Amino acid sequence: FSRTYFDKFNNSILFGSTASKFWLSFYPGKSDIAQGHIPEMLSVFSQQCKEKMLDNGFSENQLTVWPAFRYKKIIEQESITPFLDEKLPCEKNELRILISLNISIEPSLELMTKMALASQGVSNLVFRIRFHPCMGPPEPVLDSLKTICGWDTLPQNTVVSTGRSLEEDLQWADVVALKGSGVEVEAAIMGCHTIFVRSDCNIDINYMSFDEHNAVVCTIPEIREELIRLNTNKETVIKEPWTQAKRNHYFEPLSNEAFSNVHTVFDS
Repeated sequence: FSRTYFDKFNNSILFGSTASKFWLSFYPGKSDIAQGHIPEMLSVFSQQCKEKMLDNGFSENQLTVWPAFRYKKIIEQESITPFLDEKLPCEKNELRILISLNISIEPSLELMTKMALASQGVSNLVFRIRFHPCMGPPEPVLDSLKTICGWDTLPQNTVVSTGRSLEEDLQWADVVALKGSGVEVEAAIMGCHTIFVRSDCNIDINYMSFDEHNAVVCTIPEIREELIRLNTNKETVIKEPWTQAKRNHYFEPLSNEAFSNVHTVFDS
């Protein structure tokens, strides 16, 4: 989102995304209203997001679809083919789970703790923990996790992902457990089985609609049930990357028509 240019144009513009309904109330806030920063038009970067806004009370003349510049690589990639990360081979009967943390320490610690406690006694699970690059050093967070779980060290089946790109981790993973992160979208696009873990303590800020996730859970028993289900039915955990048509529906291609929408707003 951007407030930078509100004062320079007659039509205030609010940049949207694939975000959930939670974000519909994000702007305008009290300070925006006090300063007269009330958007007259919403610019979104997908037909899917436009449909969501229409369903939630926006009118057609309040919406314009712009190119999804941030996701240019995803849009233009001809095909997305999953492959096994050979640098860290796993046994065929193991279920590879990526725990993807967001930038906030408390929600991330809640996610790790729930996954750790829910997986106790469940065999053949392999975990990678991926920290958000802007969270800060992982050691204090891991120390808190070990204290909560009563561990001296991380279990042998759990490692922290270091020196790998997000794409490499998603290629490795069968399942991605997460909450409130843009990784939700990228994991789904790659065809990973996504588990959104809701919070007992905070408001859930999901970047992708819950119905796009393979599972939405909250309590430790719910998480455990899902892990056992996947673990005993590994043959059903098959990566199915999004088709080009679905990617284009969620992320507007960089087309002449989309660019003309940008010019129309700024020329008005």
